Amino acid sequence: TYEADMKLHGNGSAGSMIFRANADGSSGYYLNLDPNLKSIRLFFKKEGRFEERQVLAKVPRFVLPEMFHHIKIMAEGLRIRIDVDGEQVIDLEDSTFTEGLVGVNVFGGQAFYQHVRIEPI
Repeated sequence: TYEADMKLHGNGSAGSMIFRANADGSSGYYLNLDPNLKSIRLFFKKEGRFEERQVLAKVPRFVLPEMFHHIKIMAEGLRIRIDVDGEQVIDLEDSTFTEGLVGVNVFGGQAFYQHVRIEPI
């Protein structure tokens, strides 16, 4: 289980929590909150490359900037479940990555992370 509170700055930022990634984050899963796309997305990158077919899930959602959103990622075996603000938004299976590191990322601005916690399932 990997969880954190994420707040995006109101300047067009999109933030991600990365998991099952390599050391530099160029390969791995990205749980992405993007107010510009009005969505929550789960996608993966391989060797820094990203194509639309790598989006595993896209959930329409107004993501409000300037407020913290609690994100909980549960990855066990092939199953990946994701809760945002206490509501399950993604539940799927994927075999692209089965282990790796965790991290955070921001696209085009600022994101703030607090209460980051990692626990074995």
